[in-house]
Amino acid sequence: MKVLVIVTAHFGYDGISNVATNYYLYQDHKKVQMDLLTINEIHPFLKEEIEKNGDRHYILSYRNSNTLKYIRKLSQLVKANKYDVVHIHGNSNTMFVDLLAALLGGCKTRIAHCHTTRSDHPFINAILRPFFKLVYTGAFACSVEAGEWLFKKGEATIIANGIDLERFTLHADYRKQYKQELGVEHHLVIGHVGRFSAEKNHQKLLSIYNEIRTVNPHVTLLLWGDGELLEDVKRQAQNIGGDIRFMGTSHEIEKCLHAIDIFIMPSFYEGLPLTLIEAQAIGIPCLLSNTVSPMAKITASVWFKDLEASDEEWANEALRIASLSKVEDNAKNSHERIRSAGYDIRVKAANLLKIYQQEIEKNHG
Repeated sequence: MKVLVIVTAHFGYDGISNVATNYYLYQDHKKVQMDLLTINEIHPFLKEEIEKNGDRHYILSYRNSNTLKYIRKLSQLVKANKYDVVHIHGNSNTMFVDLLAALLGGCKTRIAHCHTTRSDHPFINAILRPFFKLVYTGAFACSVEAGEWLFKKGEATIIANGIDLERFTLHADYRKQYKQELGVEHHLVIGHVGRFSAEKNHQKLLSIYNEIRTVNPHVTLLLWGDGELLEDVKRQAQNIGGDIRFMGTSHEIEKCLHAIDIFIMPSFYEGLPLTLIEAQAIGIPCLLSNTVSPMAKITASVWFKDLEASDEEWANEALRIASLSKVEDNAKNSHERIRSAGYDIRVKAANLLKIYQQEIEKNHG
């Protein structure tokens, strides 16, 4: 089987990138040739894995700046390699561009995979909707809500954002050591992993932190990620003061998560963030906005808060959760629950191949 996976967003250490990476790394490469196409360079470790498996990575950086050229080059690539499946990861009807190129390249199985519940470009999204519906043959989504937003109700196949449970295992000694290295062993540590972009609502996160600081001065906020709003958030953090740290990016996020006492995500909208599953696997309690998919609650260590609630209410809830929900206790049965809920990447990667085969048979029948 020959598959081309396309990631339409900037490839980094979060979101769609991590989902695509996981499904590649844990795939059975004896059964599938899985090439990857992105709009920017990928992580060196992933590039090494692709080369080791005899697969290929392509970069077409002008998807958004020269769309016609992108369609032409991508269609030529699809035609030359005769892919059985083109699997496109994206956030909106703009995936029409990639789907059209796959159609022009002669691929009969064209899958659109939605990872969110809203578009940052609603006008373009609305214009492309009728055309988008004409060119995909398979509908995937990371959650029920994401599927219902982009496709017809009940049409999308839900593809869980699986994780490697062995990687995301709590190591109490390392947790203690890492907190000491950061100088936060006696602090309440709030954490967030995610791209610095509008939907993540970092401004409210900073305000919640500031409210918590009025009650508990020994509180640290650790922020992992990159993105177009990083410098803006840094300026806001300077105005607030306190102990707010920008930790950059890492492909070893399982180690980073060990420093956190509570994960707070007041996003405007989300699909089903992979990092929430990873945090739950380690045992970290999570406080999320009610705009995040209910599917995110896999273990008992997840709470939801109305996005419109005041920063003070969010702060009080975070302090309450941190006092009653301890990482070490949560970690005791987290893996069993996550595995039972169907988020084990090894199982999910094998299932994906079966779904590809079903899609191919459907379109060639």
